[in-house]
Amino acid sequence: MSERNDEPVAKRRKVNDAKIFGKQQDKVYIGNLDCRIGKTHIEKLLQPYGTIDEVVLMEGYGFCQFLSPSEAETAIEALHGRTLMGRTLKVAHANEKSTRTKHHNVNKRETIDEKIRKLRSIINGKK
Repeated sequence: MSERNDEPVAKRRKVNDAKIFGKQQDKVYIGNLDCRIGKTHIEKLLQPYGTIDEVVLMEGYGFCQFLSPSEAETAIEALHGRTLMGRTLKVAHANEKSTRTKHHNVNKRETIDEKIRKLRSIINGKK
C-alpha cells in the first residue's frame, strides 16, 4: 500500500486543492495580526509545527515558509481560528505571487476598458 493511500481523504483533498488553485503548499499566510506582533513572536508561535525557513511580516499580516508541506498543513490546522492578542488568526496556504498579480492586472485592465468605452460614448454623443 502506498503512503498516499494511508493519508486521510480530507488531507489529500486539501493538498490537491492547493495544487489546483495555485497555492504554495509550504508557505503559510497569517492574517489579522496585531501590529505590535514582531517576527520573533511569530517564529516562536510557529516553531512547534516545523522547521521555519523564513518569516516575513507586514502590517497586520505575514507569511511563513516551512521546509515541507506537511509542516505547513500542521500549522494551518493548529492555528487557524486561534486567538492571539485579542484577534482571531486567519491561517491558510499562501497564494503564489504570480497568481495574485495576474488576477489583479486582469481586473485593472477591465476597469480601463470600461472607462475608454464611457469616454467614447460621451464623445460620440456630443458629435
